[in-house]
Amino acid sequence: MHDILHYAAFLSLTVQYIMLN
Repeated sequence: MHDILHYAAFLSLTVQYIMLN
């Protein structure tokens, strides 16, 4: 379960990074 949370957090950071560009 924790792996899913970490993946979700990573996905959020990736989305934010893309939104900045």
